[in-house]
Amino acid sequence: MTSLESAVARFFMKYTSAGIVLPDGWYGRPGDSFFELRNVRADAASFLLELEGGREIGASQAVVEKDRFDGRPALRLRFPSGFRWVPHDGASTEATYGPDSQILLVAWR
Repeated sequence: MTSLESAVARFFMKYTSAGIVLPDGWYGRPGDSFFELRNVRADAASFLLELEGGREIGASQAVVEKDRFDGRPALRLRFPSGFRWVPHDGASTEATYGPDSQILLVAWR
């Protein structure tokens, strides 16, 4: 397991689920929309984060760091080459975010 995979897995082991803040705002309603980790894979050429309900974040590379958001524990994922968001739920559409984009995974419980 890579250090990136390990950091994401430890965050979800500690907090169980997280809200998602995309570059253009919260996915779902803050305080209401939480997602559990299904899988995380990272190697030198790719990063894939799979959350419950078939939601996916994919990129060629990612950098993770601990953070806080509105006083809550969070993980900041930075994507130097951008990333692709696949919601798989019909409430929003797939999106591609450009270089130097980032998301926050915010623990709520």
